[in-house]
Amino acid sequence: MTSLAASTPLRARAGAITSALKNGEVTQLFHLVPRSQQGALVGVLRGSFTSSLDEILLVAAIFTFAAAVLSFVLIRLSPINQTRTVWGDSTDWTS
Repeated sequence: MTSLAASTPLRARAGAITSALKNGEVTQLFHLVPRSQQGALVGVLRGSFTSSLDEILLVAAIFTFAAAVLSFVLIRLSPINQTRTVWGDSTDWTS
């Protein structure tokens, strides 16, 4: 958030904006900045939301990939997978 506000006129209020966002006081942010800087504030808020969402989706993708790999490995190692049924007879393919 602070890095997004650094290139705008809001850099002097970056700490106050960050703490207000962390505390969930988004509506009060617009009372902190003058009307001429509210457009920049909207851009910073959108950018911080997008950045946070990207991080959340990246972590979710990593967990999903790890779950898929573990599922594949654990199913391949399962003893149920070692026994095959051929024409109604249970045949053990492990030996």
